[in-house]
Amino acid sequence: MQNKFNFKNFLRTVLAWLYYGTGLFALHLWWHRRVGRRVLVLMFHRVLPADSPVLQKHLALRSLIVTAENFALLLSFLQKYFRFAARAAVMQSAQNGREKYCVVTFDDGYHDFLKYAWPILQRHNLPVTMFLPTALIGTSHQFWWDQLYHACMKMELAGARAGFGKSSTLAEGLASEMFSEVAALLQRLAATPAPERAPLIYRLVAFIQDWPETRVRALLQNLDLKIEQARILAKENALMNWDEIKSLRQAGVDFGSHARHHLNLAAIATAQMQEEVAASRQELAAQLQEAVDSISFPGGHHSNEVLSAVAAAGYSHAFSTRKGLNRPGEEPYRLRRVNIWDEMLQDFRGRFSPAVFAFNLMRSKD
Repeated sequence: MQNKFNFKNFLRTVLAWLYYGTGLFALHLWWHRRVGRRVLVLMFHRVLPADSPVLQKHLALRSLIVTAENFALLLSFLQKYFRFAARAAVMQSAQNGREKYCVVTFDDGYHDFLKYAWPILQRHNLPVTMFLPTALIGTSHQFWWDQLYHACMKMELAGARAGFGKSSTLAEGLASEMFSEVAALLQRLAATPAPERAPLIYRLVAFIQDWPETRVRALLQNLDLKIEQARILAKENALMNWDEIKSLRQAGVDFGSHARHHLNLAAIATAQMQEEVAASRQELAAQLQEAVDSISFPGGHHSNEVLSAVAAAGYSHAFSTRKGLNRPGEEPYRLRRVNIWDEMLQDFRGRFSPAVFAFNLMRSKD
């Protein structure tokens, strides 16, 4: 929650109240159902309590997190308008009828799903699908975006000036203007008070998400993440292991592929991309002893070549990050999902608002 008054957020809240309070949201949903767009797929990453160290100490990328309270309130709200159903059932039954469906999905396999999101889903008796980067499950891997967010929140101007220009690994392959733009963005971050840095960090994440992993890691190294900080990050951002995943499967959680190493499938070499897509399906099927028919693209990145590889690997459908509701006959390998995090759910006071969510949902389309 922000203490500083934000006029833009206040104005957005007023518009949301008008949109929701006048019945336009219900009318909008009716129109979507009439034209066939009646399957809403929600994309979550993490659910955490508001007092979690992850939030209090800026240990993970904030735009991937929903507080437990907001998560529960959102599910209760959506149950008034949608029928929640399992992914596989919706993909089959949505071809007929006129009912509105909602599917809950999670990406990445963070360990805290077990402690926070799963109990809430159980209380609401709702099905869920989780997409896993199979090569990272059960390892000590940390996602670079969490490390980057924390490092940028903690870095000082002197540190940013000292390290960025030193790494040949970082500079290699970067056009000079690109290198300068990232350097300038880091300088702006370091000169900005920590509570106001998040939007700049989101810009930085978006800018470097197409970089090779080695270059991203070089950037993190130059930001001088302390050993003690790294230990805390490793603990709070841990991933699940296969035993935990198998237990969840027995309890009813559905699983799909998120490739092997959470790489940008549209940016890596063809052979590596095909391996990421096909081997992840094989690994997941071997662990769960069942067929796997779905994949979500890491970061939403895909190309025609990736879509062909997904079809060749035997998947029946794939989820992108294209926004909006799905209709029967939607491209099966480019299904739409709406990314959910706290900013999409909260009014200018930082409180859960059905009106703000409804307003943002209907604005979320590609």
